[in-house]
Amino acid sequence: MSGLWSLLFLLGISLTYVSCQTTDADNETDTDNETDAAINETDVPIVHRKSRILNGLVSEERDYRYLVSVMHLTNDVPTLLCGGAIIHRRYILTGAHCVHKYRSIDLVVRSGGVEAAHPSTPQKERRSFHRVVKTFFPRQYANTPCRKHQHDIAILKVQQIFDLSDDTRYRKVILPEQDADYEGVYGVVTGYGPDYDRESNTTNQPQAIENYYLQYVTKVRALALVVIPNEVCQERASVVITEKTICAQTCVPNAQTCFEDDGGPLVHNGVIIGILNDRQCNPETPEMFTRVSKYLYFIKNVLEHQISYDIIVR
Repeated sequence: MSGLWSLLFLLGISLTYVSCQTTDADNETDTDNETDAAINETDVPIVHRKSRILNGLVSEERDYRYLVSVMHLTNDVPTLLCGGAIIHRRYILTGAHCVHKYRSIDLVVRSGGVEAAHPSTPQKERRSFHRVVKTFFPRQYANTPCRKHQHDIAILKVQQIFDLSDDTRYRKVILPEQDADYEGVYGVVTGYGPDYDRESNTTNQPQAIENYYLQYVTKVRALALVVIPNEVCQERASVVITEKTICAQTCVPNAQTCFEDDGGPLVHNGVIIGILNDRQCNPETPEMFTRVSKYLYFIKNVLEHQISYDIIVR
C-alpha cells in the first residue's frame, strides 16, 4: 500500500466517523523462562477458513501489527478460530467463546505479518507461530452458557514471546482507562476479509485451495465503526445489552464483520476498547463487543500472576 493509499484510508475513516455522527502493563516483569525468537514455520499447512470482514478496506500488515490469528490444531493442521490482539510480549486478548472448549496445547497463535509467501518460496515467509501454554477466562463466562456474549473475554499465554523491539512486525495495543466511555468516537475492527463468497468456489482441489490461501489469508481488512449508545443498540439487538457491552455501527454500505472475525480487536487511537463477540454476519444488528475497560481487573490479575477463583485456567 502506497503512502497515498494509507492517507486515503485514514481520510476515509475520518469521513465515515463524521457521517455516522451526523446520522445517528508492559512494565510487568515476567519471570518465566523464555526465548526472544518465535518459531518461524516455513512449511505451514494450508489454513482452512470460512469468511471474514465483508467489503472492508484491504490494508498493509504494518497498519495493524497488533493483530493475530488464533488457530486450533488438528493433526498439526491449523484451522482459524478467531482474531486477537497483542497486549504484552507474552499475552494476547481474544474472545472466550473462541477458545474455552479447547485445550491450550491444541491452540496456536499466528503473528508477525499477513503477507504470506507462496508455498513454493517458503523462505519469504514472515509470519511466526506461537504455541499457547495457558488459557484464561472469567468463571462468569462458564456460568452463563446461554448468554455467550456476556463476559466474553480470554487471555492466551504463548510459549515464545512477541519481540516488541521489532516494530516492523509486532506492536501491542494499549489498555483503556478504567470505565472509559467511548460513545461517539470511531474505532477500527480488523480481520481477514474475502472479496467474494468462498462457498461458491470449488476448494476440493489442491490448486483451488492454494489459490484460496493466496487470495484470502494474505489480506488484512479493516472496518471503521462508530460507538453508539447502548440504549440505541438494545433497540436493534436480539440479546440483552449490559454495561459490559460496547456497540458500534458502520456507515459503509454492505460492510460488516462475519464468521471468525470474532475475538478481533476494536481499536481507537491505539487503545483496545472492545473484543468482537460471536458474530453471525447479520447486517441488521449492530456490531457488539466486550467492553475491555470493564475487565481490567481480570487482565491485571492474569498479567501479574494473581490467579483467583473467579478465573478459569486451562
